Amino acid sequence: MTNITDDQTHLTIENNNGPIALGNSPNQQVTTPADENPEEALQIMRSSSGLVVMQLMNEPQTQYVPIDTLIKYYQAGYEAVRKYTSSAYVILSNRLGNAENTQLLSFARGLSRSVIN
Repeated sequence: MTNITDDQTHLTIENNNGPIALGNSPNQQVTTPADENPEEALQIMRSSSGLVVMQLMNEPQTQYVPIDTLIKYYQAGYEAVRKYTSSAYVILSNRLGNAENTQLLSFARGLSRSVIN
């Protein structure tokens, strides 16, 4: 059995082998209990039919992330998630700072089961 919880600082996927944290804020690192094997997190996602949501990045900042770079990252992340599941929602975060809140609309329209946060 796989449990998914979100405590506002990280998303945790836990199965019989223990917890694996994904997307720790603020630096968005993929971590495992030993912080040595991100492949373990990917393996759990691959084998879990219960994975329903994947947020690719939380609150990117306009001064650090150009929109074209963010869209390339989101496209690659979306394709990686879709490689393993067609049913999970993929969450895209708008950039924070001096940016329009509609900046991702035209891009996201072409992505099935995507949500803009």
